[in-house]
Amino acid sequence: GAAQAAVADVAHAALRGGGGQEAADAGPGAEAGDGAGRSLSRELDLRSAQHQAGLAAVQALSEQLRAQVMATEGQVLELQVAISQSKEVQEQHAAALVDDLRQEFSAMQVAHMQAQQDQSTRNVGDLGQSLKDLTSSCEDSHRRLKTEIKADVQQLRGELEAAVALADEQAAQMG
Repeated sequence: GAAQAAVADVAHAALRGGGGQEAADAGPGAEAGDGAGRSLSRELDLRSAQHQAGLAAVQALSEQLRAQVMATEGQVLELQVAISQSKEVQEQHAAALVDDLRQEFSAMQVAHMQAQQDQSTRNVGDLGQSLKDLTSSCEDSHRRLKTEIKADVQQLRGELEAAVALADEQAAQMG
């Protein structure tokens, strides 16, 4: 900005020919040159103003783009934080779900083992009762059989004694 203004000032001074005295010494032809110099000076001033306006527009656009970049970077940072938080929440949910599933599985294992133990206890109880019933039945059968055998033995003894007595009697008669 300042360098361009200095260049414009030097160009203006050169076009004017270094001041008013030289233009007066030159005579009427100098006025025509002076008019052309003023025209050139105005052209330079116009171009300089256009250049300054263009430069200001470029700087404004640059600032706008810089602000947009900074805003975008801020949004990217916010998104990264949100994604990180979301990931953390999802990991916590996943860990909680895994813990819940482990607890449910452990509870199912305990329930299954308890059911097996209960069934075994019932089976042992049923087997014990069956053994008692079988033992009682065997004892009853044994007592009945023993009673029947004793009765049969006594009957056979009685019959045998009667047969021996009859045989003795017949032998005594014969002999």
